[in-house]
Amino acid sequence: MTLFHVIGLVTTVLAGLAAIAAVILYLFYKLLYKRFHWIPCRKTERSISLASWHNTRVMQMGNQDPDPAVFTFDDWPIRQRPFFVSYTFGKHRAFMMFGVMDGPRWTVGKGKHPDATVGAEQ
Repeated sequence: MTLFHVIGLVTTVLAGLAAIAAVILYLFYKLLYKRFHWIPCRKTERSISLASWHNTRVMQMGNQDPDPAVFTFDDWPIRQRPFFVSYTFGKHRAFMMFGVMDGPRWTVGKGKHPDATVGAEQ
């Protein structure tokens, strides 16, 4: 092999490795970076709960808010040390949670339901 062939081979291999590294970095940032969130069965500073949204205005006893996007909900607290992992894609989040839920607090909260803005435009 001549020196010219060695230089060409090394250059081609380095260019190929750089292209593969660029694709891997691109996929890492598009598919993985800052998309996973988790709580690994440790005691958290804030309590975690699931909201049970009341999806009609009939169920909204005492809600005098003029904003049609404000709905009421019941709160289902989750005991300490839950396991939670989620993946964010676009404006959506898929999650898995394992823990023990207490009964609902039966205190009605108010807030904007994620899907309520679609119904408010009609």
